[in-house]
Amino acid sequence: MKKVLAAGLMAAALSGCAGGAHPAPGASGTSQPTATVSTSAAGSSPAADQPSAVGDIDGYKSVGKFFVSVLGLKFSCTAAVIGASVIVTAAHCFTGVFSGTRYSTTGWMFAPMWHDNQFPYGKWTVRAVYLAQGWIKTFDPALDYAVVVLNPRAGRDISSYTGQDSWNPGFALAPGQSAPVRIVGIPLGGLKARVSLTRADAVRAGPGLTVLRASTPGFGNGTSGGPWFDPFSTTTGTGTIVGLTGGYQEGGVSDTPSYADFLSAPFAGLVAAAARSTAGCSSAGACRYWP
Repeated sequence: MKKVLAAGLMAAALSGCAGGAHPAPGASGTSQPTATVSTSAAGSSPAADQPSAVGDIDGYKSVGKFFVSVLGLKFSCTAAVIGASVIVTAAHCFTGVFSGTRYSTTGWMFAPMWHDNQFPYGKWTVRAVYLAQGWIKTFDPALDYAVVVLNPRAGRDISSYTGQDSWNPGFALAPGQSAPVRIVGIPLGGLKARVSLTRADAVRAGPGLTVLRASTPGFGNGTSGGPWFDPFSTTTGTGTIVGLTGGYQEGGVSDTPSYADFLSAPFAGLVAAAARSTAGCSSAGACRYWP
């Protein structure tokens, strides 16, 4: 997860030598090879170098902490509600590869607007998880997103408590273009949601791979899967998601900058598969990963 899975697996590996040492908040790492991002395509002032307004808040109802376990250690990602019973986060919050070894997480639970160890909208369990076939097979960094269906509570879906965000599969920028964004993440070692108001640049991260890059000071462990909004309403506390922290470098090897994939056609396919309760994989490569 953005800096968290590598830290978690490293902590587990060290536990045998150090009596079960846990990673320090903000520890960095990535489970994918690091490539060189072409900043020339993004102009002379990439978003990572642009000033941003960053602060901590209790959060937004539709955004929350997504709890997972790795090798018996507890970690988290960030997720957002996009449907009556549907949330989105990063695919690497479920499975990925670290130092050549494939991993899977367990113990999933979503807590909307989690803050200060409080659960104002309860704890929500997972009914089904949908991942792109290209992520499951080869961990394609362009497909690092997950669509998750939640179980109802007291006969009600999650959106009846939290509202829901929209998402824009048509949002696209060419390398060198930028757009204003509101990025939200819940750091593993923090007690609040962290928000960065900045501009996201489109940059080339590899052959055929264009991603969003933005300044996100303090976005360390636990911020993977966090939504990138454009636009966002402070009146309703909801917005339109154009990306999720993840993809290239699984979101970033340090707290800033962060990276996000565009929500392209494969993402739309996952949402459709979840709506149809598709079993197995669709012809478009949208797969029911669990159960």
